[in-house]
Amino acid sequence: MKIYTVSPTMSISQNNKHIRKQLCQAIGTAIAHIRIRHGISQTELSLRTNISQPRISEIEHGECNIIIKTFCDILDNLGSNQSEFIIEFNRIFYKTKQKKLHSKTITVFTCSLNNAFYL
Repeated sequence: MKIYTVSPTMSISQNNKHIRKQLCQAIGTAIAHIRIRHGISQTELSLRTNISQPRISEIEHGECNIIIKTFCDILDNLGSNQSEFIIEFNRIFYKTKQKKLHSKTITVFTCSLNNAFYL
C-alpha cells in the first residue's frame, strides 16, 4: 500500500486563478488520457474510487479543484503512478497555449507533486 503526504506548496494562490484553471484542465486531461489508455470507463473508475461519475467527468474536464487524496486515489485505481502522470501532464501542458505560463509555476507544481508521494 502506498502512503501519501500533502505538500503545502501544492496550492496555487488565489491571485492566480487563471493559472489554477489551466492546471486543473491539464491535470484532468492527463487523468482522462491515462484512464482511456488503461481501458477504464468513467463508470468503472467511479465504482473503484467511490467518486461519482459526474464528479470524475468534472475532474477530467478541469471544472473543479482536486484534492491530493482524491488525485492519489484516482491514480491508484487506474493502475498508474506519478511518473506516468507527470509525463502525460507535461505532454499536455506544454503542447497547448498554456506553455506561456512561468516555468517557475510548473516547477513548483511538479516538485510539490513529487513531494506528495511517499514511495
